[in-house]
Amino acid sequence: MAKKYVERLSHVCGTKGGLQVFLEDDGRYSGFCFACNTYVPNPYDDVDEGHTPPKPQVKSQEQVQKELTNISKFPQEKLKNERIEEEVVKHFNVRLGFDQETASEVRTHFYPYYKDGVLKAYQVKVLDGKKFFSVGDFSNVEPFGWQQAVKAGGRRLYITEGQKDAMTLFQVLKKRSNQDRAPAVISLPNGVKSVDKMQPYMKQFERWAEVVLVFDNDDAGKGAVKEFLLMYPEAKVATLPLKDSHDMLMANREDELFQAVMFNAKTQLPDKLKRSSDVWDLASKRPEQGMSWPWPHLTELTRGIRRGEGYY
Repeated sequence: MAKKYVERLSHVCGTKGGLQVFLEDDGRYSGFCFACNTYVPNPYDDVDEGHTPPKPQVKSQEQVQKELTNISKFPQEKLKNERIEEEVVKHFNVRLGFDQETASEVRTHFYPYYKDGVLKAYQVKVLDGKKFFSVGDFSNVEPFGWQQAVKAGGRRLYITEGQKDAMTLFQVLKKRSNQDRAPAVISLPNGVKSVDKMQPYMKQFERWAEVVLVFDNDDAGKGAVKEFLLMYPEAKVATLPLKDSHDMLMANREDELFQAVMFNAKTQLPDKLKRSSDVWDLASKRPEQGMSWPWPHLTELTRGIRRGEGYY
């Protein structure tokens, strides 16, 4: 996400300046052709050997705004491969980039990010190779879907890790809740690394009676849950049997996803505490006889001394 803009080049698709070159954090150059929506891993392969890339540049506000305006005119259709309906794509105002030759194959997703209702940036996902980069000012944007969630209101706010999971969860909740009101679903601004970016919005969580975290079921997701709960401990946590919401959709397990977030989400207790329901079988098991105390009456009352137990 920290790519630096370098210059524009021509591309084999015929564009004279649609191929934008970026300098990666590790010093490599990569490119993306906005004319044909193609990721170009080595943009200088077809350039004269004598060409020296200029130093990275800072785009003017006019250049950035022009790019954002152009992207906002891109089409919106059903994501067939992801099984996400067109109404969901439109709800989140996601734009699609198609292959120039076939005009039917989706090459890129453009996820919009706003600040106070103003479009500030797009996060671009290149499906080929799952590459990400941003267009516009991504430094101080709202969570993905925030404006729609505020407008929707309702009892619960659901927070996912990524955009596709937010879209999936919105679709499943909308279909199965039998309510006219759209569910309030957002995602972190930029994955698990952006949990701290949610703090300014927590004051507005009072709009909803409950906040439910639906993060990925992996180490990074579990770590993000702990970090989030340090700032907002009253949030509930939904645990999924698969990695994320979209995996549940693709595995035809929407009912389980709905149950997990709607009915099985729980507030998490500190590590040292357990819910009685979680240890009921253990607690109801008749204790075994331990070693005797020096006092027979105390042995009878406590059933003796057992390892791992304290007496007060």
